This record gives sequence, structure tokens and C-alpha cells, in this order.
Amino acid sequence: IESFDGKSRGVKYDRFIEAKGSRDSRVRFFWTENEMRVAKKLGARYWIYFQGGIDLKSKKAKNKLVTFQNPVETILKDAKFAKTPQGIIVEADLRSEVLVVA
Repeated sequence: IESFDGKSRGVKYDRFIEAKGSRDSRVRFFWTENEMRVAKKLGARYWIYFQGGIDLKSKKAKNKLVTFQNPVETILKDAKFAKTPQGIIVEADLRSEVLVVA
């Protein structure tokens, strides 16, 4: 998703958002090799928005949106996230935390 951060002058996208979601309350998503390449290239302009606790029947989410700015720095270097070598499965139990990752 190409977006504007509100600080952009003119019509130039300055925020690139990868949207992820899950029915589970925990943060858990697959981050592909290609998504990681783009994230490395865009740095702080690349964000992952994760929506957990999605109820398919009501089409609503129980959890607040969790955002990760520059996930190459904020996710890959953070020990609380479990990662696997095939792409990356990002996983963490953040239900008891207030999370601001920027």
C-alpha cells in the first residue's frame, strides 16, 4: 500500500505499508524474502501493519493495530520475535504489552 505520512510535500508517496493479519491474538505472520528485500531498500519508509484477533463472523478485530516501522531494524534485531530461515515467520506474544515499534 502506498501512502502519505502527512509530512510529504507534493504528491510523493513516503510510506509503504505491508498489511498482515490473523485470527489469533498473538503477532504471527509470514514475511517473504521479497518483502524483506523491499523493506531493506525502503528503510524507515517501509511499515508492516499487523491486525490480530480478527473475528471472521463479525468482521471485526479484537486487538489494536500493531505497526512496525523499518522492520529490518525493529523485528530482525529484536530477540522477542521468533524467526525461521524460510522467509521469516514473525511470532511474539504481545497481548500483555503496549507495543509501539518505530
